[in-house]
Parts: sequence; structure tokens; C-alpha cells
Amino acid sequence: MAKAKKNEDSILDEILSSTGGETLRNAGIVPYYVNTGNLAINYACSGRFVKGGFPGGRIIEAFGPEASGKSFLGYCFLGAIQKQGGIAVLLDCERSSGSEFAERCGHVDPDKLIVYSPVTLQQVEKQIISVVRAIRSKFPDKPIGIVWDSIGVNPTEREFSEVDLPDNPTKAQIDAVGHERPGERAKFANKILRSLNPFLNDNDATLYVINQVRKKIGVIYGNDETTSGGGEALKFYASLRFRTGAPKSFQDKDTKLSLGVNMTIANKKNRHFTPGVKVENVPLFFDSGINPLGGLLDALLMAKRVEPSKGAGKYVILPQWNAGEEGATFQQSKSAPFDSAILMKYPALVDAESPEEVSEYLKEWSGAIALTNSDNVEQVDTNQDVGHLLGSKEED
Repeated sequence: MAKAKKNEDSILDEILSSTGGETLRNAGIVPYYVNTGNLAINYACSGRFVKGGFPGGRIIEAFGPEASGKSFLGYCFLGAIQKQGGIAVLLDCERSSGSEFAERCGHVDPDKLIVYSPVTLQQVEKQIISVVRAIRSKFPDKPIGIVWDSIGVNPTEREFSEVDLPDNPTKAQIDAVGHERPGERAKFANKILRSLNPFLNDNDATLYVINQVRKKIGVIYGNDETTSGGGEALKFYASLRFRTGAPKSFQDKDTKLSLGVNMTIANKKNRHFTPGVKVENVPLFFDSGINPLGGLLDALLMAKRVEPSKGAGKYVILPQWNAGEEGATFQQSKSAPFDSAILMKYPALVDAESPEEVSEYLKEWSGAIALTNSDNVEQVDTNQDVGHLLGSKEED
């Protein structure tokens, strides 16, 4: 029987080598993960904590209303790519980037961040392909991270050519430019993403696409929310999609100056881990970045590494994660960021091998941790609608 199995494996290997195929186990390997800066978001994206995050070599879509953390997480992504020794690229299609903000909130090195400002969808495609090829010609193995901010603002070449028309164009001038066709932008976006998807995968380059949401006109019942860029194409080609929301914001108690937002994300599509995971209470501060401990208790409960115990706010750490300490328990409020002292005592909870690894992970975001715990910071409602985020299902 063993001999027959060996012969079968040999035949399979021969078929694979002669046809250029590979097994699904090898084909589905993610070459690297990009740290998001937050342990709970890492888990929601990859099922991993310290060593998890956004899957490399894939298309990722972050969508949500304005000021809900999409660009903020994009800068965290670019900063993490740089820290992994990779090359970070920003397609600033909205012409709204700022070096100081990127440096503060995402800990990006602005002197090493490559920035382009393509106008049309076709220019975006050409820019991505050219820069990835240029990087790969010099650095065959470095991670490449690209943020497209954002797909909703790029017109087609035909649309953009309309800016050259005079105030009262003749029919001949309009005909020369071309007439708008139904679904024009969506069709071009589909064509571009269809080409980029295998190209990015083959080159281990990760594309983080920022998208906006808007209300559908005339919808009375059901989900009235849709994304503004890419039509249905981005939903199809993205291997990870998540919606952001910010139901609360942070402000200084004395000056009432806005300090950041308390973000919530819902994982709408995930080809690398369980879809539908929600993470709440992730503090993002404009001057110091993301709090890596926000939402972690919920993630640990979902991962079945801890479970509620008797007593309000009391939890027990399950075997394999409790460092051999039978009946290990801790006290933690669900609405507050996780107590770092617990992770220092039980580093295996977040896949860390030592307290030093936990400390090193948290050190970069110490300013955000301190602000979250400050008595001079308060939360206020933003009146942002997060019903689609927490309750109803999105139509995919």
C-alpha cells in the first residue's frame, strides 16, 4: 500500500512538472503578512496576531465613510512595509497626502515613500506596473506595498479629456472627445483590476485600495449603501475587504480639540481567514498612531484563547496559552484597550515567544497607548451611521 502511494505521488509530481502546475497548498501560500499596527485587526485579517496582518501579494479594499480610518490604516500599512525592509508606494490620486501626518500616524519614513499622482484609471494601471517592474529589477525579494488613494476619484481617459472642451462646445468637438457610455468607469476598472490581479500576485506586491461609500438613490428597503469606485470589480478581485466606521471620536477634555477616532471594522470578505469578523474600539490618534491593544479582548474570545469566568469582567486563559498556569485568570473591561501587563505575563496569547517580543511590538505605538489611558482624553459620539458595519449584511 505504501509503495502504491509512493508511485502515485511520483506520478503527481511528474504531471505537475510537465504541465507547470502546483498543488493548492503551495499555490495558496501567502508570501508575507503586513502588520496593521493593531493585534485585533491583524487577527481579523489573517487569524494571526503578532505575526499576522494584511496578506501580501493580494488586493485589499478598505471602504467606509469619510474620516473612518481608511487612509490612516493605509499609512500604517506603508510604514509596516518599510519596517519589513520593503518598498512603499503611494498613489495620491486625491492630492491630499501630507508628510507630517503620514509620519505621525503611520510612522512612515517620508524620505523613502515613493509618491505618484496619476489622474486617470489607465494612468493608475500603467504607474503600478511600471513601478513594480522597476523595483523588481533591482530588488527581487523585497516586499512591495502600494496604497491607491482612492479609486473613486479617477476618471477614464475619455472623461478627463472633457476638461479641454470649450465652454460651449460644438457637436463635432463633443464627438471627437466621445460620449459617455453606461457603466463606463466600472468597465475600465474591471479591465484594469483583471490585469493587475495576477501581475501583483506574481510579483509579491500588495495593493491596498481605498474606496468611499455612498447612498443608492431611491432605495427604501434593504441596504442602500454602495461603494463609489470600481463598480462590482473590486469586490470580485479583492481577496480581503473590510468596512471601516468611527462611531466615536476622541477629544481633549479642556480644549475640545479633536485628537482621533475610535474605529470599528467589519471583515466583509476574506480568502485567508474567517469572513465576518468584527473588531470594535480601536483608538486612532492623529499625532501618535494606532493603539495596538484596542479590540484585543474580543479577538482573543473569538480565537478561543480566553473565555468568560465567574464574576463581572473576569476571564480565564485556556490551556496552551496560559504558560502552564492552570486556572490563570485576569480582569478586563470589554470597552477598554487590553492590559499590556497580561500579555507580558502570557505572551503566547498573541503568538509571541517572549515578553520581550511583546514589548518590542508595543513600543512603536507607546504614544497611542498613553493617550488612550490619559485622564485628559474623552470620547464623544460622531453621529456616524455604522448600521451597515455592525448589523445588516452588505450585498456582494
